[in-house]
Amino acid sequence: MVEQARCLDSLALLLHGDGKLDDAKEVAFRAIDLFRENGKEYQVCKCHHLGIIYRSKGETKKAIHHFEVALEVAAPSNWLNLLFWIQFNMAELSSGEGRFDDAHAHVGEAKLHATSDNDTYLLARAMRLRARF
Repeated sequence: MVEQARCLDSLALLLHGDGKLDDAKEVAFRAIDLFRENGKEYQVCKCHHLGIIYRSKGETKKAIHHFEVALEVAAPSNWLNLLFWIQFNMAELSSGEGRFDDAHAHVGEAKLHATSDNDTYLLARAMRLRARF
């Protein structure tokens, strides 16, 4: 079941890339259900890239909701890499809506996670994103 969920998660990303957003959303929800049934919280958190799918659909409130759910799952376990990408995506979402104060705050959080993980690549990505703002 876990491998099936991983395949569904990958399929959701591929469908998103092809612009098949409704299909991507449905497949991601099925992956979340399977991961949750099997106690795979890290993977559940990763599947909340549903925020990216909803952002692509122009559904900002739903996108924010899924990013916030992912933060709630990742924070207690201190999954720095996931925390970085969640904040990074929230920064992109905020900047796309012209909420630059929020965008800068999210980039700042992303930088903290990258620094805590000693990940120079992620730190550079955060700094590049901040420069774009």
